[in-house]
This record gives sequence, C-alpha cells and structure tokens, in this order.
Amino acid sequence: MNKAMLIFAPLLCGAASLAHADSWTTSTRLSGASFGSGSSAAIDAAGNAVATWSQRTTCGGNFSCDLVWSRARPKGGQWGPVAVVSAANPVLHANATTVRMTEKGAATAFWTDYNGLNTADKPLGGAWRKPTLLAAGVTFNSATAFAEDRLGDTAVLIDGKVALRRTDGIWRAPVSYAPTSARHVSPDDVAVSTGGDIVVSWERYDIKCVKDECSPINYVLHASRLRYGTTAWQDSGPLTAPSSGPHGGLLAIDDRGRAGLSTQVDASNTVRVQAPGGKWSSPTAIPLSAGRVEGFASDAAGNATLLVTLYALMTAICGADRTFSSDSYATAGACKPGRCAAGS
Repeated sequence: MNKAMLIFAPLLCGAASLAHADSWTTSTRLSGASFGSGSSAAIDAAGNAVATWSQRTTCGGNFSCDLVWSRARPKGGQWGPVAVVSAANPVLHANATTVRMTEKGAATAFWTDYNGLNTADKPLGGAWRKPTLLAAGVTFNSATAFAEDRLGDTAVLIDGKVALRRTDGIWRAPVSYAPTSARHVSPDDVAVSTGGDIVVSWERYDIKCVKDECSPINYVLHASRLRYGTTAWQDSGPLTAPSSGPHGGLLAIDDRGRAGLSTQVDASNTVRVQAPGGKWSSPTAIPLSAGRVEGFASDAAGNATLLVTLYALMTAICGADRTFSSDSYATAGACKPGRCAAGS
C-alpha cells in the first residue's frame, strides 16, 4: 500500500538528550509533493548530512515509477538540490532506502527494486556514482540489514548470507555466517566495529508441516562474529530456548568490538554483552520491558541506548542507557504519551 506523505528533516525524534545539541532544529521539507516513503538519513563526524527516500514520479505518459532521491547538507549549511540516486531509466518500485556515512563524509545507499538489491556511493561534496546491482532477486520482502563503521567497512545481510566490503572499496561475494548444520536460517541484524569485526544476529528454526500447510517453529537465537583478518565465523551457539517466533535480536557495537544484543521473549526485553574473543554474557533485563525494542546503538566508547515503543502508551517512545562495561541502566526521563509521537 502506498501512502501519500512528504519527507522532512530532521527525520527522527530523540528519546534521550544528544551531546552538543540543545534542541532539534525546525523541520525542512526535502521531498516533492508526490508519494514519498522509505526515508533514511546519516551524518558524519564533522556534521555533514545526507538524506535519501523513495518517491513516486511519472516516467512517461501515464506510467508511474519510483525513484530513489537524495539531498545533502554541508556542516552549518542548507539542504542542497535534489539528486537522483537510482538509475535514470528505473525499474518499478525502488524502495526501502538506507544510507550511512563514514566519519569523513563518504555516503553509501542501499535500496531494492524489481531487479534486486542495489547500492550507490557518494563522496563528500560530490555526486552519486552509478548504481550497482549487488544481489539479483532480492525484493522488498527479503530479510536485509546494512551496517557500516566510521572508516567504511560495510556489511549487508542478504537472506542467509552476508556481503562484505572493506575500506578498499571492493565487494566480496556473499558468504554464510551460520554453520552448515543450520538448515533454516533467518537474519535479525548486523553490526560492524571500527576495528573491522562483524557480528550477525540470526535465528535458527525448524519447519513443521501438517497435511499441505507448513510453518516455521522453534526459533532459537544465535550470534556469529567474524574477527577482522580471519575467514572463520564464530557461532555463539543457542542463546535462547526455542520460541514460537523470532526474538528481534538487535545489535550495537563500539570501537573496541564490544557488542550488545537486545532480545525479546514474550513481553520481556533483555541485553547480552560480548567482548571480542569472549562469550556472550547472561541476559540482563532492561527497565522498559513492556514494549518493543525499535533501535539499539552505541558510541565509540560503548555507551549504548535502546529505543522502546511501549504498547500501553501506543505513541510513546522511550529510552534506556547503559555502558557495555556495566550492567546498570538509567531510564531517559519519564515516558509520557505523545512525548515523541509516531503516526500510525
């Protein structure tokens, strides 16, 4: 279903205070008046920013198509003109855009269309380069996730495999992050540390068939790590008991490679921590347990923040902070309906 909407910046509401920022700026309209969706934004260490989105346009006669568009903003400046990121003669329905920036301002965008998963790069102050079809046949409904460290090491999940690009700019062929004994695999999330370690959270599950109808059962959460300079993935083994559905394992990682993994079992949210070369810790419950974890991120030093949507409040988004070196949490103020409203 397409919804008529406009893309604005800033694109996020903050549940916790941000360093060096007293308040959010006034929103700026970025997109045109036609259908816009699938927006994403990124900012580099100096404050340069870029935004991408998918927008409905007319490609000739009554033929409609979706293009990926972008606008960039230099530090302290204004949002620049609209640029097309996807191909000039597009395949229908380019959507699900995601963009990241390195600390020096190089941007990488991903999106899907009828051909598959595409990517394009933009140097700081330059134009978007010609898109590359990274994986044919990957659709909007395929399980994909994308992570990049501040130096440019990049990982993208493509169903049961992960494609890697190191700082040399060369994409490697997708490889499996799960052991060969795992017959059915579903990815949850991916994270990349500045040291080049890559961590993937994923679910192992079974298939149960009754007559002519089959469905997945017995989801068990795993996490695999690829240490920089190695080729062997280290599987955590089972981190949860079998469950009727996936655990929504979101990852955060700091510059030292210390990773956090948030999981949800029934109505309980927990976090585990792993140092490079170590085992995952026992799960620690977080105060905001009666909702869904929507985001998990860490800074370079391991100070992490979770964003949780509370079902009882419907429109409230609240935060909980922690460091990877301790098991203590501090709630980010009282959670009140409408504090950070998200439209349905």
